Amino acid sequence: MESDLMGRTLKALEHLNALYRVDRYLSMAAAVASFLLLFYVALQAFTRTEVRWELLASFFGASGFLTAAMLRIAYFFNEGHKLIAQIVKAEIDRGGA
Repeated sequence: MESDLMGRTLKALEHLNALYRVDRYLSMAAAVASFLLLFYVALQAFTRTEVRWELLASFFGASGFLTAAMLRIAYFFNEGHKLIAQIVKAEIDRGGA
């Protein structure tokens, strides 16, 4: 029974990973690109004597894009944890430990 539960859990996680693989890679690429843009904008802000509104808009845009990309990555991890929690809870409710 224990190996059946473990097998179902692993199969469900593999399915979840396969389902979101491309989306995870795109979100990770977006996060890296956003971080690099944010670093560039911060570097420009520190090296210039005058900060213009275009630079500030770039700063807020890059930080917002980074936040959105990281939230998508956190969503994928959250879905995996929910799946494991449901399977473990179902096993506990059945009386297994």
